[in-house]
Amino acid sequence: MEEVLDSDFRIDDAEARDIMARLKLDNVHYSRAPGVSQELLSGDGLKKLFSSFPASQGWILYTDGLVNFMKRSAGDDSREILELELCAAADGEGYCRTLRAVLIAEDLYSVTQVDPAGAGDNDWVYAYADTAVLVKNSFRSTLDGEGLARYRVWYRCFCSGAVNNAVMGRWVPWMQQFAGFIR
Repeated sequence: MEEVLDSDFRIDDAEARDIMARLKLDNVHYSRAPGVSQELLSGDGLKKLFSSFPASQGWILYTDGLVNFMKRSAGDDSREILELELCAAADGEGYCRTLRAVLIAEDLYSVTQVDPAGAGDNDWVYAYADTAVLVKNSFRSTLDGEGLARYRVWYRCFCSGAVNNAVMGRWVPWMQQFAGFIR
């Protein structure tokens, strides 16, 4: 019985592309593969990285409060960072470069950068959906706008190569990307 079901639902690459081309979902957009890099950095390494990152929007969570990245003060550089998310201005197609860092141990951060110009894995088909999240009132007052953060939720579907049949053709959540504040 399992073989019959498996063969009934198996489709080739050309048929999969045809189905995806006809599938219309208002909030889901098919996309090229973004480049994603991950590394571990010390606190000093993180500060050097985000000081050179061309951020246009973002936030930093310190041990004692949440700060709008664009409105931080010089004294903030001495505070311990728990987490941050930054984005550079979007390109003409709406893609933005982002930087995310999370404290995972004493003076050790997990840092992820997403670059739309980077080369992603072409064995996958990518799609994303944008969503808006209401930010808390105390932080909303530091924003020039509606107090909404935009996040891009990425999905991917394995379309070629040797892979477990349980994954082939199935859309799986991949990552969440901060895409700025809505003004």
